[in-house]
Amino acid sequence: MRLHALLDQPGFGLHQLTGDASGPDAEIRGAHVLEVAEPLRWVPPGWIILTTGLRLLRRPQEQRRLIADLARGDIAALGFGVGVVFEDVPSALLEEARARQFPVFTVPEKTSFRDLVRFVDGELLSQESHVLRRTIGVRDRMIEAMGDPEPEAALVRRAAQSLRCAVTLFDHVGHVLTTSHPEHTDEQWRYIGQQARGPAHDPLSTGPVQAVRVLVEDTPVRWLAATAGPTSLQYASVERALRDGALLLTALHRMRRHEARALRSRQAGLLRDLLLRGEEWAGDPAAERALTERAMGFGIDLTGPGCTVLVLADPDGRPLDADTVTEVGRDLSREGRACLVAPVEGQAVIVLGDPEAVDAVLVLPSIRSLAVGVGGPSGTTAGLPRSWYEARLACARARRLSGRNGRAVVRQEQLGMVEWMTLRLGLEELEPRARTMLAPLLKDRQLLDTLRHYLATHRNASQTARDLMLHKNTLGYRLRRIEQLLQVDLNDPRDLTEVQVALTVLDA
Repeated sequence: MRLHALLDQPGFGLHQLTGDASGPDAEIRGAHVLEVAEPLRWVPPGWIILTTGLRLLRRPQEQRRLIADLARGDIAALGFGVGVVFEDVPSALLEEARARQFPVFTVPEKTSFRDLVRFVDGELLSQESHVLRRTIGVRDRMIEAMGDPEPEAALVRRAAQSLRCAVTLFDHVGHVLTTSHPEHTDEQWRYIGQQARGPAHDPLSTGPVQAVRVLVEDTPVRWLAATAGPTSLQYASVERALRDGALLLTALHRMRRHEARALRSRQAGLLRDLLLRGEEWAGDPAAERALTERAMGFGIDLTGPGCTVLVLADPDGRPLDADTVTEVGRDLSREGRACLVAPVEGQAVIVLGDPEAVDAVLVLPSIRSLAVGVGGPSGTTAGLPRSWYEARLACARARRLSGRNGRAVVRQEQLGMVEWMTLRLGLEELEPRARTMLAPLLKDRQLLDTLRHYLATHRNASQTARDLMLHKNTLGYRLRRIEQLLQVDLNDPRDLTEVQVALTVLDA
């Protein structure tokens, strides 16, 4: 309710004495009769105070102090009852009000303060009921948006239509996810950046722009912003709608995270059963049928021409974190690829249902920086562990090549004879022996990396020195030290083969 709406009521006979009638119209949030000192202790900002001036009689300093206090406390206006204690509003009070442009109006003796308070309360209740009805209507429309195939876009669209505002959903760094009015997005995000230092649960509002955080575990993951126009709903309706929208988006985000975790868990369980236990179940028709049915739930037909396993690794040998594996899975989902993705032993393992899709997968953004090994088509369920072994060996070689030529992709058919021998013998049996042989270098990463580069360049000392930015004498010293520790001669074909096999097994 605005001050002019009260002053214009013909039955009350109210008359404004001070305050700029052409300036901003004060919003009234309540009315209270008060005849005591320190009014700000009892009345909140935005209210009207009604008084007869009983305690102000022959006290001009108190009259001035009253106006100063009310202006400081953002009180909407002072209604002064005349004809009871004072015949007219005291001059000191009026002078102070004019100096501060604070609204003062007279209340004639025939007008009861009780009737004024009752009128203000009734108008505010009516407005609140209207706002509540509109808010419920907007909320219902946003809830219906949750059933849309694209719920965020539907929520923003419906909120904009109902509130008659420009509504935008940003991610946590300011990228526009969806908006009703693209021309307002720069202004909205600039405003959020200026105001977003407050408590995480507080809405942001200055002028026509309002925004609210979408929180998950007290961390902003989205921003919902609205820019009001001349025909928009009231401020309170917009703020409540944004709060409701943020709660709906929070629930949607949590649900998706829960579904993603459950999906990753199911994928990881099936992938491990296929790769680690597939050979055990090869002779059990019931078990193979169960695996086939579980795989079909992810769009993978194990009875088809054969699946392909890809192994992704960090080129520097660091274990891939969960976020990287998740991002790979998201990229594959966006492409509509039938696949299983899960972390296994610090690497990302992908089972592709269509061997023809390998080339398309290799160019996905989340995979471009990783070393990739590609196994051969499995042929049968029991063939998947073999495809995995091939992909691991190919990935090990890709990691060595990545150190020299940037990111590398190696397919199983590119593996050399030594690598095929290790595959046929089995990594599990060879790994303890390989670790024993290379044990003197496992504590010295510098020497181990030097050996890898030296063999990867086909023992080209000049190129190895350039790649590692070493002087040739330093490289020579390291190679002699490696031969001493391993008790081998790198120029002896037998010793060289053993070292290459051990490194291949260790890196797989």
